[in-house]
Amino acid sequence: MFSSQLWQLIKVQLLYVNPQNTKKARDNGKTGRQLFQALIQQYIIVGVIFTVMFGFLLLTINFAHHPAMFTSMVGLFSIIGLSQSVNTINNVFFESKDLKDYLPLPFNQWAIYLAKFSVIAMTILPTALPVWLLFMITGVQSGHPIPFGFTVGTLLFVVYYILLFLVCTIVVFSFAQTKFFQRHEKMMTFVLNVVSMLAMGVAILVINTTNDQLGMAGAIPGLLQMQQILINPLGKTSLITMAVMVIGIICLILVMQKWLLPRMLVIDASAGKPVRRKPRRPHHNGGMDRQFIRYNLGLLKNPTLLTQSFSMTMFPLFFIFVSLFLNGGFSLANLTAKYAGAMFVAGVGVSFMTINTGSVISVFISLERENLSFIRSLPIDFKHYLSLKFKLIVGIQTIVLIILAVVFGIFAKMVWLNIIGLVLGVVWGNILSSAFCFTRDWQLLDLNWTNVTQLFNRGSGNFMIGIIMLGVLVAGGIVVGIYMGLLSSYPALIINPIATVLVVVASGLAVRHYLNYWRNMKIN
Repeated sequence: MFSSQLWQLIKVQLLYVNPQNTKKARDNGKTGRQLFQALIQQYIIVGVIFTVMFGFLLLTINFAHHPAMFTSMVGLFSIIGLSQSVNTINNVFFESKDLKDYLPLPFNQWAIYLAKFSVIAMTILPTALPVWLLFMITGVQSGHPIPFGFTVGTLLFVVYYILLFLVCTIVVFSFAQTKFFQRHEKMMTFVLNVVSMLAMGVAILVINTTNDQLGMAGAIPGLLQMQQILINPLGKTSLITMAVMVIGIICLILVMQKWLLPRMLVIDASAGKPVRRKPRRPHHNGGMDRQFIRYNLGLLKNPTLLTQSFSMTMFPLFFIFVSLFLNGGFSLANLTAKYAGAMFVAGVGVSFMTINTGSVISVFISLERENLSFIRSLPIDFKHYLSLKFKLIVGIQTIVLIILAVVFGIFAKMVWLNIIGLVLGVVWGNILSSAFCFTRDWQLLDLNWTNVTQLFNRGSGNFMIGIIMLGVLVAGGIVVGIYMGLLSSYPALIINPIATVLVVVASGLAVRHYLNYWRNMKIN
């Protein structure tokens, strides 16, 4: 009976782990057993990709003789595992909000928890498989027979994996039970997802650095003892380390069982109850515009919306920036002020690549759902309302892009005139790209969506985003390269005015097009 309940609960919880993959499989006609198999196959594919991708790198290093490299690899893969588990735990325990739904049903409480934890462990496992491979390789490189090295490596991996899983779960659960998290649950969920995403990106970049750079760092205490277990499994240090890890697992399980899990059920059961808030002071001088601004800011308090938009817009940009500065060799200090125009064009390209069909502004009108029809029925200028929405989101994006541009300029050691050119470029590019995305959202307006992913998938979805980013990256790189080449060969007093005229003409045509579109747009 218990095993049957557990198996059925695992199938249900698997749907919550990655709602996007579940929806995609359903859209492809997968249901029941086929849907379950499709989701399992995705995790198998991810595990194979991770193992093959990093397996060749691991085979090139003798970890038995390089403890610093061993501990660095274990630490970096642990960060990736922790990052993946944060998002998974959030989806299974907090986004699903289903614990209270099981209360009236004849389910064993521990079967529910065990099903959730089994699915979380299954999701994290593919990203942890390289650690298993690392342990087995190190065991064999230590001179042990292959079967013995594989056995010791597998046993250590099981203990390590359980410990990693419990540590992350307890940290997330403990944070989720604080009053601060419960008061700002949506924003904290977004912050956790973004931090985990950034940590995973940085870890993957560091893993792809050279072996010498990994070896320059000192061995990490705690992880170094794990290497000793693989080299000398029966040594005193190895036995003590293994005993400490096992005792740690037992203590963490008791903390989960006696303290955290019972409180999670109480929190989930009270999730639907109204929260007592301090009365807000009335805004006597608010006006309709201020009311609309507060309302539209409320539309942005959606962790799924913000996380998906960040992953499709800012994260690739962050990934590129980190890869440039990771080795400390990237610098634009040799570019004089005459290249400010080229930096402006580069800034426009960065905005085009960032503010794409995966950005918030590309779905900002459709986020209204049925409220948009109500607002259109009000005795207000609806075009003025849309203009207000456009200015609000463009302003928010402008602040973010300016911060990124200034930080990039400082790290790249650019002269201040070039930084100003870059900032002006991202601001102007943001306005032009936002006009395109905002207009596209109106043309593809969808007010009947159930998941925000549906909005991002309109009009070719992720394929369109990839094409735009790749096209802008290639075309923008060519244009900036030609511009800088001309500045190096000819006087800036000739090239910059010509470039200014071209930019003004192209921008003027774009602005005129969108102004005419919205001016002639029929609301009804």
